[in-house]
This record gives sequence, C-alpha cells and structure tokens, in this order.
Amino acid sequence: IRARNGDVLRPLLGFAKSDLVAFCADHGLTPADDPSNANDDYDRVRWRKALSATDLDLPLDAMQRSAMACDQADQALIWVTADLAQTRLLKTPTGCTLDAGDLPHELRRRLLIAALSAIAPDAPPPRGTVVDTAIARLDSGDNAMIGAILVQPRPPHWALSLAPPRKSGVPAD
Repeated sequence: IRARNGDVLRPLLGFAKSDLVAFCADHGLTPADDPSNANDDYDRVRWRKALSATDLDLPLDAMQRSAMACDQADQALIWVTADLAQTRLLKTPTGCTLDAGDLPHELRRRLLIAALSAIAPDAPPPRGTVVDTAIARLDSGDNAMIGAILVQPRPPHWALSLAPPRKSGVPAD
C-alpha cells in the first residue's frame, strides 16, 4: 500500500525496522507481521534481501528520499496513464481499442494493463514479463494473448476482446 491509501496511514515509514521492533519489545507490544514481506515473488522483498547481504552502509534517510522520489514518479505515471486513457482507450461492442503507438514503452505498458482491466475487471493484473512480451508481439504485427484476452494489432490501434473459444470447445483461460 502507498504511504497514504484511503483510510490506511503509514506514519512509521521513517523509522528503521530494527528500531520499531526494539520499541515494541521495550513496551510489551507485539508488532504486526505482514507475510508478504518474506515473499520472494515481490521485487521489494528481493531488493531488501540483496541490500541486506551487502556490506554497503546506506544511510536510511537517503534511501527514504530515493523511495519517496520513486513513489512520486509512480504517482505521476498513474495520473498520466489515467489522463491518456480518457482519449486513447475506447470501449467497443466487443471490447476496446487502444491507441498507444507513439508513447514511451512504460506508458504503453500501463495503458495496456488499463485496457485489460476495462475488459476483465475481476481478473488479476498480469505479472512479470507478460505485458512486455505482448507489446513486442504487437509491435512485430502478431496477435498476443494475455489471459483470456486477445490483443490484435490493427494500426494505428490495438484491438482487445475476450478470446473466442478454442477449437476444442474449451474456452481460453
């Protein structure tokens, strides 16, 4: 979650974990333990482990400033993506079209994820390199499948729709 997300506040982000754990121990408190903080599926977990395995003496305040700058850049990209989606993502009777051709890769990637969500709002967002692979296929003129969604290059747009049933009669997953 972000530093502020709805009713969730994270006022202790400026403190080192070891200091917070020590404070809890000194005051008879049991700190909350988020199991996702040990899950190597998350980039942040792998980064933390890699950094803790080094002998680098990284100042906490400098790391916090860098993390805040990254978060602010991410918030700006979220805002720009939402703004671009207003004019570049158009719903159609069968799905939607997306005009992402002349944009930087990261905005194309985010807009494609937004388009997928517009068609299948209950589906989890794609992870890993799935979206990058799809963009590479689309750029080379080939169709791409992302989950149950077919994305077809129809210059100057990409057309997205639920994939038709497979020839075996089994729907696409």
